[in-house]
Amino acid sequence: MTESFEQLLVLYEAGELTGEKLALFLHQIEQKENQEILARFIDEKSQTAQFLLEDNEPLANKAVARLIAAINQKELPESISVLPQQQKRYTIRRWMTAAAAIIMLAVLSYWLINYTDNKSKKSTITNVVPDVKAPETNRATIILADGSTVYLDSAGSGAFAQQGNIQLVKLADGQIAYEAEGVNSAGEMQYNTLVNPRGSKVINMALADGSRVWLNAGTSITYPVTFLTNERKVSVKGEAYFEVAPDKTKPFLVNTGIAEVRVLGTHFNVMNYAGEPAVQTTLLEGSVEVVAGSEEMELKPGQQSNLKQGGGLTKINNVDVELITAWKNGLQSFRHIDLKTLLRQVERWYDVDVVYETEVPSSLSFTGEGISRSVSLLELLQVLENKELNFEIDANNRKVIVKKTKR
Repeated sequence: MTESFEQLLVLYEAGELTGEKLALFLHQIEQKENQEILARFIDEKSQTAQFLLEDNEPLANKAVARLIAAINQKELPESISVLPQQQKRYTIRRWMTAAAAIIMLAVLSYWLINYTDNKSKKSTITNVVPDVKAPETNRATIILADGSTVYLDSAGSGAFAQQGNIQLVKLADGQIAYEAEGVNSAGEMQYNTLVNPRGSKVINMALADGSRVWLNAGTSITYPVTFLTNERKVSVKGEAYFEVAPDKTKPFLVNTGIAEVRVLGTHFNVMNYAGEPAVQTTLLEGSVEVVAGSEEMELKPGQQSNLKQGGGLTKINNVDVELITAWKNGLQSFRHIDLKTLLRQVERWYDVDVVYETEVPSSLSFTGEGISRSVSLLELLQVLENKELNFEIDANNRKVIVKKTKR
């Protein structure tokens, strides 16, 4: 037997609609006659004493945040799943999420505005919810060989520095390129450092040999202005994605501090942030060799090396390379990840510090794929809240406070 719209509405309010029934309910909302039923339902609820709570501000704030997150999902892929791994996972199409959030907000807004206006002449829903925006600009700098600093956000398109026969150029899309003018003459090696700080959008650069590198937030790379020796060597701190131009006569070397990655021409990702338990090298295309002291390891596409800070080189097969390089494509993706690892990523992207006021259950893990990196901090944290933990944002001091959920 198919339930009527009124019956589905009651089930939705109780949180008992899932799967096909939820899809049917949200589809039926678009019908004019059902919108009239919904309006009457809201009006009836506004007259029910048990729903007229004096302290509805936290609930209202959450509704507003979820509505914003739902609207922003227009930038996301067709579906999204972001729930603690302990809970049952549902994949909800973005139009369904948006519709659900709008209904929730409409009901809460009606209760809060009508009830609190009558009682105290003040609506709690107008209170500002603390939040931190995702990076909107790139704040990267280049420290030149002579010690001077170029601020890339203020540099216009075109050439902005000259080093020997090499021009540093900012392209129209924001990419930085090193372009040679005339024939290079051997001389002293000059090194530049590109720094992409926390809270800055991803930046990419074309090196003098044509290799390209993308830097995640909180990352720096030191490299020669031009490669004059029989090897191409750079140093990275943080996370970078490389597309190395093939050159059999000049191997490309990436120094991560405790290991070195050797390649001829390939695509790979290196992650060696301070504070992370291991240095990871993930291969997408070609082949690389990871060298750590007396240990050596060759990687094939889809493999990842893990080098613990205290030593010990291990290999992981069949890793999800799209998951690992999602940051390069403007996405936040994680699967079966523990909260502290996830929040270290949050610290770097939103330029905040996380403070723990409670112990985090070791069994708690999270999965979320295809989340736009343009969503605000509040929008992201809303989907991470669960029965064990909730999060409070101190926007003035750029902090996230992890607390135990009040029961």
